[in-house]
Amino acid sequence: IRRLPEWLEGRFECPWGEVHTYYADGAFEFTREEESRGFVRTLEEQDGYVEDSLQYINQPQWWPLLYRPGVLLRQIPEEPHQVLVAQRIQSLEALRGFPVLSSPSQPAV
Repeated sequence: IRRLPEWLEGRFECPWGEVHTYYADGAFEFTREEESRGFVRTLEEQDGYVEDSLQYINQPQWWPLLYRPGVLLRQIPEEPHQVLVAQRIQSLEALRGFPVLSSPSQPAV
């Protein structure tokens, strides 16, 4: 069963050295010890991006069981297998909209 759009499926190398792999059924795995496996709980298409919520299956025991971080993802048209991720650092919820970028394929300053 496909739960993710094709452009979100596959292996993504992060700038900080981790590799995040997402599967068509919504399962994921990251190359770190904790907070590294789970599934995409929700995925909502917005205007030009998608909003997701993740459910980890190996979060630290001290985390609340309801920890479901959300991020916004936008496909980069010129780079078929790269995405831009917008994540709120001081909150568990996703941003209310994708930030305005200086270029469609570069982070905001």
